[in-house]
Amino acid sequence: MYISKTFIWLTCFLLLSSCTNDKWQQDLVQRGNLTHAINNAIIDFIHTSNLSKKDSIFTVSITEKNAKCIQVTIAIADDVVLPSAKDSIGAYDPSFPTNYVVNEGNLFYWNDSTQVITQELLSVLEKYDHIDYRFNDLPFIVGGVHNDGMEGIRYCICKKDLTKYTKTRIKGPFQ
Repeated sequence: MYISKTFIWLTCFLLLSSCTNDKWQQDLVQRGNLTHAINNAIIDFIHTSNLSKKDSIFTVSITEKNAKCIQVTIAIADDVVLPSAKDSIGAYDPSFPTNYVVNEGNLFYWNDSTQVITQELLSVLEKYDHIDYRFNDLPFIVGGVHNDGMEGIRYCICKKDLTKYTKTRIKGPFQ
């Protein structure tokens, strides 16, 4: 009798824990564009990486590795964003973030070549105290994101099925 009650409780516990673990995976999108791939990586990162508990601000780097894979790297933002004189609302700078997502209180930002710098983005960076305007009027300052000692996760996401990906923990500069 004692063994069967223990077995029933253990079975219920395992069943409930497997249901809660899979809930976030239901938010992943199977087909879509680059934004969907980034969102899938962010969802996985929040729910599976212990790095998501270390900080609340992360940089995202995107490259199309080949015809089959999109590479998305999410890293702890170890330095603030430094705007230069050319980084103003409505402008585009390849080294300055132009897109972001706030997910479960965490800020993820990246450069999106289809977007320009917006007041909304600057306001979010200010809210997270992650932008430093002190040097933006100096012509020799290289603005943007400088992330030299970063720690993160690199995702290789299948373009045909965005729910299929591999991930690797990385340390050091983006490669």
